[in-house]
Amino acid sequence: MIPLAPIYLIGAVAAGIPLVLHLIYRRKAPKVFFSTIRFLRLSNERTAHRRRIQDLLLLLLRTLLFILLALALAQFIVKLTEGSGLVRARAAIAIVVDNSYSMAAVHEGQSRYENAKEAALAILQRLHPDDEAVALFTSGPERRLEPKFTRDTQEVLNTINRSACSAEGGNVMLALKEARDLLVPRKTELKEIYILTDMQKLAWETGSKWDAEPESALAREERAAIPVIVFDAGREVTGNLAAREIRVSGQAFVRGTPITIDADIHNPTPQSVKGAIVNLLVSGEAKGKRELDAGPNATGTVSFAYELPESGVANIQIRLPDDALNVDNTRSFKLEVKDKIRALVVQDATSAVDFLDQSYFLERALDPSITLGGPSLSIIRPDRIPLENFARARLSDYDVVFLLGVKTMSETAAAALKLFVKEGGGAIFFAGDRMDVGEYRRLFARGPEPLLPLPLVPIDEGEPDRTRFTQVTFVRESHFVFAPFRGLNILKAVRVYKSARVDLHVSTPMVTLAQLADGQPLVLEHSFDRGKVVFITVSADAAWSNLPVTDVFLPMIHQLVYHVSGSFEETDSLAVGAPYRFNFLESAARVHIDIRRPDGIEETISTAPTADTNEAVYTKTFKPGYYTYGTRGGVARSGAFVVNPDTAESNLARTDEDALEKHLSPSTVRVCSSIDEMQKLVTPLREGVHLRDLFILVTIIAALFETVVSNWVTPKTEASKKPTLVPAEEGANA
Repeated sequence: MIPLAPIYLIGAVAAGIPLVLHLIYRRKAPKVFFSTIRFLRLSNERTAHRRRIQDLLLLLLRTLLFILLALALAQFIVKLTEGSGLVRARAAIAIVVDNSYSMAAVHEGQSRYENAKEAALAILQRLHPDDEAVALFTSGPERRLEPKFTRDTQEVLNTINRSACSAEGGNVMLALKEARDLLVPRKTELKEIYILTDMQKLAWETGSKWDAEPESALAREERAAIPVIVFDAGREVTGNLAAREIRVSGQAFVRGTPITIDADIHNPTPQSVKGAIVNLLVSGEAKGKRELDAGPNATGTVSFAYELPESGVANIQIRLPDDALNVDNTRSFKLEVKDKIRALVVQDATSAVDFLDQSYFLERALDPSITLGGPSLSIIRPDRIPLENFARARLSDYDVVFLLGVKTMSETAAAALKLFVKEGGGAIFFAGDRMDVGEYRRLFARGPEPLLPLPLVPIDEGEPDRTRFTQVTFVRESHFVFAPFRGLNILKAVRVYKSARVDLHVSTPMVTLAQLADGQPLVLEHSFDRGKVVFITVSADAAWSNLPVTDVFLPMIHQLVYHVSGSFEETDSLAVGAPYRFNFLESAARVHIDIRRPDGIEETISTAPTADTNEAVYTKTFKPGYYTYGTRGGVARSGAFVVNPDTAESNLARTDEDALEKHLSPSTVRVCSSIDEMQKLVTPLREGVHLRDLFILVTIIAALFETVVSNWVTPKTEASKKPTLVPAEEGANA
């Protein structure tokens, strides 16, 4: 404790006044003559003893009154922090602003983030000119700013006022830890951390607790010395739906084909929602509307049937009406609609007889109009080239590459094929008589990233015995390729006379989609970065099996093409804040990328070519929606990608004070929900707890008690007494 007016402590000397008066004016008992005192002597001793105790009690009470009055006038305070006291020391405060998108929730016309900004203004207005302040954020572009302490509180306020709610989730604990690390080395006696948040449970549980990392006893003591004031800007909201996920399904995303669009709509509130309108927009145009009922904390699904009218990149959106939290009301899906799926067929040798050519059945399965004549009705357009032209082919013009019994190829061509698949293309290998297993191992099965990680064994060079065959005994009907034929046993008629064999004792990451009776695979599949690879262990002609001449060959080939070309999948969807990478390994020149954001702002980034890479990373994906781009500088490429908010942030469930204290232990935690309440909490931390009122209260109580005791022990006057004993002389005269 320290006094604000220590001069009044001199008044404590006045406590000696009652003692002096007590010694000077000690009351003497009056002399009264009685006929006998034998029975009064003992009573007089008891009365004198009681009076001494009463006098001492009065003396103590009156002495205490003077001491308490002096203490009250001295205005003692109790220091709660190191910097509080007679003259408040310089303060360093860190304001952690939760700008995750749950803070955009609106209650009675005002968002939670507006409440937080008002609290920040109140905090900064109470600072002294020598105080320091810094603002830290939990998400968005502001999270990437480098926080610095400054005495210019207006600058800190401007930073907070310019900020906005991000579409990202928040990480309060990470920002809090950063604030603590900034405050500990500051050379100020008074340090405070303010957290302006809506108390969303997810924001506190994301990331590690303060105690997750080992720390010394000194570091823990320093952390405990910094009080944390949590301003609860959250208010109860009702009526919030979130567009959680979009799934687009169809045989292929090709012009003129039908697709189904399913959208999951989540209701994170404890109230049921009836008749919510869900809108489908394609490239900004309304294409459908559905009604949805969703129970409390439940997810419902709506479906739309749609036919892709034209090729190009389509921006599919699911949009909900405005509610308490609008950030999660729209979800985007980028759909690349192709005019045709381009397939490149590469064969090692051609035959003089078309029927015996490796590509004969395959080309006609890809596009039956080759046989039937007339305009092509197939959604696949095949091009055929000999192997010697493969190294010069522009693979970026194709979606899938077929390699039919290829013996070998140059390392340059093999590297180009790997890059093509890595960037999302598909490769389908057929075995054949000219296939060299040793070359396949060298080109495709070795290295840290093998394109074809398959333990092939040497192929029997003899002619197949067509009187002996094996059949298919297993089909993975749950896989996309065979799912449309579930339960039909479509490969039952296939007879295999010869196949490329694998070592079954060696594990492989490739998945068997169809298996023969002898345990050898017929169709295997493998994902390679963004692309896919399929290996078929028989030849594409009818020499090794009757597969090409069965009814199943055409639909199976089409399903394989849809699968490996990615024609039914969407991969370019990012969470808000996640980086988008551009790779241009086909060029060693610097490439400039012009990006147009959903808000119409255009930005340009460039690659930094090295000996091994030529890539650029775009990091400003803070706006949810549809981004388009085009390139300059030797590589002509255009495209789009979409950015969506993390709908986990839509859950507005709140944490409680007990959980906060557990998160922030051993720091002192104060929680308030209004600016007035916050200021009442902060004043004792900065100025200490004032004991003046307490001392005045105790003084009044002591004075009242002294009055009661004084009236109780003071004897009545002689005039009011009625004598009970008669003096000896008066009794004799009577």
